[in-house]
Amino acid sequence: MYIKKLLTIILVALIASAIAGIYGVINDQITFTISSEYYTKYRFLQYNLVQVEGDSRIIHPRVLVVLIAFLSTWWLPLISGLIILIFNLIQDTWKTLLKTSVLAILISILITIFSEVIGFILGFLILSKFPKYYFADWCFIPDKLNDYENYITAGTMDVFNFFGGILGLIVGIFYSYKKRG
Repeated sequence: MYIKKLLTIILVALIASAIAGIYGVINDQITFTISSEYYTKYRFLQYNLVQVEGDSRIIHPRVLVVLIAFLSTWWLPLISGLIILIFNLIQDTWKTLLKTSVLAILISILITIFSEVIGFILGFLILSKFPKYYFADWCFIPDKLNDYENYITAGTMDVFNFFGGILGLIVGIFYSYKKRG
């Protein structure tokens, strides 16, 4: 029984990372569509993929976006998935462990998506209307932006996505605890 639980933990953790990686790529492609400048003038520099803000030599920026999506998303779902799985070791059987873990991870993903939608709405309708100096102490905003409002929207989505992942983990753990065998 312990071997089956261990194999279930490994399988679910790998699947959670793969799903999160796919989600990250889709998410970052959508975010890039909202604000390419968020990537070309911030994220590419942050990940040392370019040396100069707004580097015009970027031939295939969406490929770099995929790389950023992978680099920024693979680790949190893997850790979250393992934490949820560890909390699910209290389940009586490996089948219950599998079912509860998968549902907890799906709940976590849905909360992450919901959080990012809230980030989009908040960024688009409210935060993007604030003047640049309002953000001076807590985030990087380049001097020369063609579309300030969409840059702020994309950044807000990015932040809410991360915190949604943390909140999803907490809810997933709570769910797992409530479903203990």
